Amino acid sequence: MAESIAGKVECQETLMATVRPEAAAVAPPLLTDEAISQLRRAVKGDVLQPGQPGFEAEKDGFERAVVHHPALVVAARGHEDVAAAVQWAAEQGLGVAVQATGHGPGAPADASAILVTTSRMTSVDIDTKARTARVDAGARWSDVIEAAARHGLVPLSGAAPAVSAVGYLLGGGLGLLSRRFGSPADQIHSLSVVTADGRTVEASLAAHPELFWGLRGSRGNFGVVTSATIGLFPLDLFAGGSLFFDGEHLRAVLDAWTAWTATVPDAMCSSLAVLRFPPLPQVPEFLRGRHAVHVRIAFTGSEEEARSLLAPLTSAAPLLADTTAAMPYSRSGAIHADSTNPAATVSRTMLLGELDEAAVDTLERLGERDDAGPLLFELRHLQGALAHPVENGGAVGARPDAVFSLFSLAVLVPGVDGAEVVARHFQSDVEKALTPWAVPGAEPNFVVGPRTEEQVREVYGTRTYRKLSALKTRYDPANMFRYNLNIRPETQIH
Repeated sequence: MAESIAGKVECQETLMATVRPEAAAVAPPLLTDEAISQLRRAVKGDVLQPGQPGFEAEKDGFERAVVHHPALVVAARGHEDVAAAVQWAAEQGLGVAVQATGHGPGAPADASAILVTTSRMTSVDIDTKARTARVDAGARWSDVIEAAARHGLVPLSGAAPAVSAVGYLLGGGLGLLSRRFGSPADQIHSLSVVTADGRTVEASLAAHPELFWGLRGSRGNFGVVTSATIGLFPLDLFAGGSLFFDGEHLRAVLDAWTAWTATVPDAMCSSLAVLRFPPLPQVPEFLRGRHAVHVRIAFTGSEEEARSLLAPLTSAAPLLADTTAAMPYSRSGAIHADSTNPAATVSRTMLLGELDEAAVDTLERLGERDDAGPLLFELRHLQGALAHPVENGGAVGARPDAVFSLFSLAVLVPGVDGAEVVARHFQSDVEKALTPWAVPGAEPNFVVGPRTEEQVREVYGTRTYRKLSALKTRYDPANMFRYNLNIRPETQIH
């Protein structure tokens, strides 16, 4: 390492203050046995208290770096349980946190909150005539993909089928096929949401349009969404797969890919990841312990067309593997092959514009560093339909200046002291180094962990943030739903 861990530990207080702002010192309400019994009578699902069997397993999500410590966990079985839990929490003066799969948590729930888990709410209903799916809050994309596939339809799901569909949509989403079909949030037809007063609202362009706008991108700031009705697309041909290169060819692949992305049709969606694989038996042998470059592609056309388009990449450097093939969309998760094992990670994200030679120099230098442990460093190609404004779109609108999104993720290896500090230091370096090519905003779903008010404002931009804050004042003036990428009511804005 260029610097010792000891040298980086001195940055810890500054780094932790940035990503873990202190919560307001509010004493949790005293919950009586009678109040808890009242909640248990009101819901069908389990109500779990700290120390009870099942409490820890129920509260732990996929992302283990954010640890919840709620006063209670309500394992909701349906919409009525969610409504009853929210109404009870309001009566008790508690906040409400929500978790389906726990892939992208914000602030952890504390003793002033209940945690409502929706993982048992998994219904998916397909309307083939309307080409829509009504998806319950706990359904994963794999559930939606499987149900839609029976009718020759696909949703605008992301790279990881194990993620909650509704949670993903509330953060805007970045679909595997979004360069062709646009933002997943723009394909939401309606949302059923329980607001802070315990009411159930069906929000759409026809009813509660302002709330509908705000829900699409705000990550649960205005209530608990119990179901979403989304548009589906017919898809006959689909080619996907991966190109793997040894890390020693990083520059050649970066040069080829960044030039190539400027030439491909909207039907070609791709990303480039630099990975350092740990020497573990579950990693494929040809990648075990290796520094590698992984180009992922998803193309709405034939395998022959895909291979023709990929020629500038496959000839850029020797290939370790090429898995490109015609495939059903039900196998789309194999393209990125994201881990399905819970882990503690730290991550950063930003949007980038056009990348010149100096930018590629910078990316090469960052990609060759080996001081962040097991690492994923990914560029996703945007533009296409994502760059075009959509009438009546949501809070996360088109970003015509954003050509790439950048996401870096480091896995925190258990037992390695100082690993989080080292990872955050590296990611801070990444952010600073790429600032000259940054454009405003970020993909909300990629912002994991607590953030300051200023950092949240930067995700949305000042104008959108103020509009969201005004909506928050109207629907959640007490900021009951604050355990997320929190948008504060106008009265709490600094």
